[in-house]
This record gives sequence, C-alpha cells and structure tokens, in this order.
Amino acid sequence: MKNLIQTALVTLFAASAAHAQQAVQWKVSDGGNGNWYQLITPPDRINVGDAATAAIQRGGDLASVVSTAENQFVFALAAATPSLWTIVWTGATQISGPWIGAHYVDGAWQWSDGNAWNFANWSTGNPNYLPGESAVLYMGEANGPPTNMWNNMYPYYLNWGYVIEWSADCNSDGIVDYGQCHDGTLPDYNGNNIPDCCERGEACVAGNYPIQWQIEDGGNGHWYQLVLEGHPSWTQAKLFAEQRGGYLATLTSQAENDLAGRLSHGLNPMLLGGFQDHSSQSYSEPGGGWRWVTNEPWAFTNWGAGEPNNASNGHGEPGEDYLYSWTVAEGYKWNDGDNNCPECPPSRFLVEWSADCNHDGIVDYGQILQGQLVDANTNGIPDICEGPTCNDIDLNLNGIVDGGDLGVLLAFWGPVSPAFPRADINRDGVVNGADLGIVLAFWGPCPS
Repeated sequence: MKNLIQTALVTLFAASAAHAQQAVQWKVSDGGNGNWYQLITPPDRINVGDAATAAIQRGGDLASVVSTAENQFVFALAAATPSLWTIVWTGATQISGPWIGAHYVDGAWQWSDGNAWNFANWSTGNPNYLPGESAVLYMGEANGPPTNMWNNMYPYYLNWGYVIEWSADCNSDGIVDYGQCHDGTLPDYNGNNIPDCCERGEACVAGNYPIQWQIEDGGNGHWYQLVLEGHPSWTQAKLFAEQRGGYLATLTSQAENDLAGRLSHGLNPMLLGGFQDHSSQSYSEPGGGWRWVTNEPWAFTNWGAGEPNNASNGHGEPGEDYLYSWTVAEGYKWNDGDNNCPECPPSRFLVEWSADCNHDGIVDYGQILQGQLVDANTNGIPDICEGPTCNDIDLNLNGIVDGGDLGVLLAFWGPVSPAFPRADINRDGVVNGADLGIVLAFWGPCPS
C-alpha cells in the first residue's frame, strides 16, 4: 500500500506542479529532426537546474537548439503561451521566455545533451559574460514583444518555464521513443517515456499497447488501447472491451478526441462507445438519442460533414445507430454506422479503462500492467476487488479502514479464531500477511 500511496502522491504532485502544452513532433517531412518537444510552465518559477532535472526525470533533456530552423520551431512553442512572457525587471522592461539546454562550462558554451555548439542566436549585447550568468533563455528586447533571441542568465534565476526535447531511440529503429510510447506502438507502462522493453534489455516488438493519458499531460489518468480483432460488430467490440474490464472509449472533450485520433493511426473505421437510445421519448433523427455506454453526459460531439445522417444500411437494420470514427481530409471525425457492415474495412475499436475499485486514486488497469495489483484471471479487474469489499475489511465497523482494524487483525494473527472469524479476510483459514495486504490496499474511508 505504501508504494501505491506514493504513486498517487507523485501523480497528484505532478498534476499540480506543472502545466504543459501537448508535446509536438518536429516532423522530418516538415524539415525537422523527428524529435519531440514540450513547453512546461510550472505554477511557480523554476531555476535551470531544477528544470533540467525535471526534463531528465521525464526521459528527455532541456532542448538543444542547433539551427535557425530549430530555433524558430522551439521559439514558436513558447510564443504561443502569452502568460509565459512576463515582466521581470524594473526600469528598462524586458520579458523572459523559457529555459533551453545551453550552459557555460569551463570557458565554453555547451548543450546539456552533448550536441556540438555550432549555432547561437544571442540578443543584442549578449552574451555579456557577467560573472555567473551561465544559463540561457529566450529574451525579448527592452519594451518589445517576445523574440527568438537568447540571453544568458544566472542559473539560480527563477523563470516561468522550460522546453523539454526527446530524441532517444533506444531500439535503433529510426523512430524517437517518446512518440512510440505515446501512440502505443511500444509499451511504457511506468510512464517514464522510455520503452519498457529497452529498460528490461529485451527486443522491442512494435504493436498496439495500452497507453495512459497522463494527468501531467492534461489527461484524465485513464488507459486506452487500439484493438485490431478481425471484423467485429459494434456489439461484439463492446462485449470484448467489457470482458477485459474496460469499455468502448467515450470521447467527452476535444483533447480526448485528439488523443483517440492519434491512437487510431489513421486506420478506418474505429468503433467508439456511442450509440442511439431508441427508448428515449425525445428520440428524433438524425441526431437525437445519442448516449455513451458509460452514461456520461453527451455534451461534446465531433461529427463529420453531413453526419449523423442515419443512412439506410441495406443490412436489414432500421438505421445507423452506432458511433464510428474516420480520419478524413479535415481531420479525425465521427460518423454514424450500423452494427455490422460486411463490406466495410476490418473494424478497429478503442478500449478505455477508468475503474478504480480500491479507491486509491489510480486507475486499476495501469496497476495491473505494472504488476502492482494481481489479475490472475486476466479480466482487467484486480483480484483484490473481486474478493472482499471495504466494508468486509472494516473490522471495527467505524466506516474507515485504519489503525483500529489493523490492531484487530494483529490481535487475531494466526489460525482463524472461532471468536472472530472476520479477521480472516481472504477466508484461507489463517490470518497472515495476505490479509494484512488487503487491509493496506483498502486503507482509508469506505465509500458510502
């Protein structure tokens, strides 16, 4: 339980400690290097050392800007966030942009990731080599707008943001690992932006692995997986997802819709967890009666042009009552479709997991993938959640699993006692470490 609590605290801290744009790739097709970049703007100012540490902890480094084109690309990330450019001086007003990975060491400027120092874009009068000004950030000219020029600054100066760059390709497949971790083509169940196969020293096999939409990336902490399973109908895909502890994905915001678009890899069609409910008295065609399988509010839609049109499907069914997505010229859009379309391309579907059966603030499926919770029958539900409930573990019946229950458990340690058989929580005939583990896993108030 201690590790689970620590994980939850780290997640909560990360969510409160930093706000980030969505990471973007500088695509080779656009003249870039294939690396990924992300602007981080903490709620409090940060010095360059702490920024560099935070970047490394996320599997990257502070950005190395080694060409005019890269300088403009990185600067554009910062310029898109007006709140980053704040007045930091009195008198002659200047404005400060994010830290990048340049620093002055042993009489020379260097990039923190080891790139050669062959490019610089200093602002007027810089670098001025004042004692100790050994770090670099973007700086606007006095009383002017943000520019893509650089200024050297004291490393202990507290700035409003920094840019992370990911360039590692641990399996040498020519693709930067960060993108593969985030589109599910390589597994990264611990969320450190390094493929698990590389960390274990195993061969990396590309596939469609579950990914977490991390809270620090503006996500909800849920897990998602693109599934390619023959040619299922919508109802078959729904059953497949539910048998694995999840459900067909429900896209309730533009950001979540964008995530689904990335995970689809442009494959059409992809089944989603929306359907038309004909039992509603307010049902009307073509757009009425739509619901999510989770009963979340139907408040966000992303229909393609002319959709939903409830076209006749010709398969002996009354209409198109199920939600599909398609990647089209105008982007990732929705379409209504029938339950089973024999002539359509093989159907893909997106599964989402959000359950937190032990109420520890962490989605169960990720803990199963990371080996923190056991799922022996592989149904996507932790075994502990299919056994005793919180009320079963509340041995002293005070509505909370706490030290009182732990004391009761220890008092009856050993072979189960007829005087208090409830202490044998897992009903295996002995009160031991297995029961203790269950108590710790449910530590805290029982849900009402």
